[in-house]
Amino acid sequence: GAWNAHPLARRACHKAVNIRMIDPVTFQVKLLTTRETINEVPYSRAFFELFEGAIYLHQARPHRIVTLDLNTHEAWAHPLPRCDYITAARNHTDVDVVSRRETTLDGLVSTGVVKVTRTVWGYRKVHKRTGRLLSLHEFSLPALEFETRATWIDLPPEALAELDSLGKDHLAAIHALNHALLVVAPLFVLCDRSDLNTEHAYPYQRRPRPPRVIVFDARPGGLGVADQLFRRFHDVLRQTLSVLASCPCRADSGCPACLHHQA
Repeated sequence: GAWNAHPLARRACHKAVNIRMIDPVTFQVKLLTTRETINEVPYSRAFFELFEGAIYLHQARPHRIVTLDLNTHEAWAHPLPRCDYITAARNHTDVDVVSRRETTLDGLVSTGVVKVTRTVWGYRKVHKRTGRLLSLHEFSLPALEFETRATWIDLPPEALAELDSLGKDHLAAIHALNHALLVVAPLFVLCDRSDLNTEHAYPYQRRPRPPRVIVFDARPGGLGVADQLFRRFHDVLRQTLSVLASCPCRADSGCPACLHHQA
């Protein structure tokens, strides 16, 4: 027999499919002056870009976010003629293993499901031209939580002890290695830089976190990128070591050339 499409599928379904984002919930950015909707931001990015006081750029024009309504999923913006500063969210990300699905034969690398908890708790106001810190602000927003796929290495105590004996801060080293993995990953797996993320360990954190090198899919449910990296993670580590060793900074402090981040 022949296959026939359901009557509902004969409509222009493509018009209802958003190809810009995959988040099921979005925030509408609206102008206070005209009540016009100028953009939509995925829920996973809204707290980082649309917090109250944020400078939001739309078509290169600055807008100050006045209100973020979590019930109606609307952010109300006031257009500015000019603005000499930018804002950056202050946040932290905790990644906890939910289930370990597979481990390499040497027991070094694991892959599985993780729970990601991202908390945005304030923002920095930075002068656009000089980069000078103008002020720090704090606020309270609910945490963003989702489960996704990840690949990781649980670092043994002896490795941390060796780093400490060399006078190196092992938290800073983990932070740097995580960033370096994000830089190298697209060489082995077809993905965009924004498809992956990591846990940001740093020397001054007060939250107890397990010493872990980890990369995870940046979207709820996973994208398959971390799973593919698991198959080639030893190659990824070797390439990461090569990038760090060949950088002019000698991997002493990290730089935008090797980490795309100042560690």
